[in-house]
Amino acid sequence: MEASPATFRGTDRFALLDRVGEGGMGVVYRAHDRERDVVVALKTLTRASASAIYQLKKEFRGLADLVHPNVVQLYELVCADGHWFFTMGARRRRALRRRGARRRRRRRHRTGAGLGREIS
Repeated sequence: MEASPATFRGTDRFALLDRVGEGGMGVVYRAHDRERDVVVALKTLTRASASAIYQLKKEFRGLADLVHPNVVQLYELVCADGHWFFTMGARRRRALRRRGARRRRRRRHRTGAGLGREIS
């Protein structure tokens, strides 16, 4: 069964809160997991073709056991009512913007310090 993302409204377990982003493979939503009572990110497929499902499973399996402070943790791979998605930890947008701003400042600082040494 091929489902369209336009028809995806969440599931009995996952209530969609808002749309976070979209990529070549699908759409990411912020959702409330009613069973665990936590907010998660939910990555859905744009089209549930055999190759897209294979790629989603491959991505999930490749990252599921990875633990790193810069990578969100993956939780579950789900098929509900013809919609394939996986759930993962949700990062707050403000925290991501702050982290990005710190990285840009550090990069500018390192670049500026390096230029000073080259000139002298």
